[in-house]
Amino acid sequence: MRLVMAGVCCMHSRLIHRAALARSYLAVTRADPHSPIGTSKFVGICIARRNKGLGSTFILRNVLNGMGVEMMYELYSPAIREIQVLKLERRRRAKLYYLRDKPCQSTPP
Repeated sequence: MRLVMAGVCCMHSRLIHRAALARSYLAVTRADPHSPIGTSKFVGICIARRNKGLGSTFILRNVLNGMGVEMMYELYSPAIREIQVLKLERRRRAKLYYLRDKPCQSTPP
């Protein structure tokens, strides 16, 4: 798995922990055997993060065609090829579940 942060590739797991914080805009590329190109990419805001050792997960949310879509990923999954940090933001809350009630919230271009 690669972590790309501001154009610099890093394989260190400590930076992955810092980058996959809630409140950040992330792009996740994962291996997809059903896709014609073999990978799929999802861009969204990280609204939650659960730390359970190797079972750590994070949830990305985006609005597609006027409908909110959430994807849950395991942080250490071998299917994840790359995590790109598009924008780091500071928010006061750790879980951003209140964004579910605001359908107009989407990722920046």
